[in-house]
Amino acid sequence: MRLTAFLTLLAFATPVLADEPPPPPYPPPGWTYQPRRVVYVEQRRWNLFELGCGIFGGAWVGTLYDTLNSNAISYSALIPIAGPFLAVDKSFGNGTNVFLMLDGLAQAAGITLVILGLSLTRKVPVYAVVPTANGVAIAGRW
Repeated sequence: MRLTAFLTLLAFATPVLADEPPPPPYPPPGWTYQPRRVVYVEQRRWNLFELGCGIFGGAWVGTLYDTLNSNAISYSALIPIAGPFLAVDKSFGNGTNVFLMLDGLAQAAGITLVILGLSLTRKVPVYAVVPTANGVAIAGRW
């Protein structure tokens, strides 16, 4: 009984892959491979600019908040970069003077990064549009 069922299935089972045509050759005939053309565009270092604005703004707003809410620190601390150094006084403790100096250094570092971000450039690859085998291509830039 099992042998009959096996022979029946074997007689009606045909290999599917034998009837299919072979796959087309790749690349299609008449099509030549063209390497991607690369164009380099210079862009500003906006990431350094943004980082510098964040560092400078955070340090200066912190100084602004402390100066306006404290009677001890003079209003000269509101001057960007030089203000925290001008506000250092012997009547303060060492910790306050250290924090004022660190604040001035953070503001100077932020302004330095802003200037570097606006002045430095880098080359970024932009791939040129290469037509496809059908003659249709889509490209974009951002």
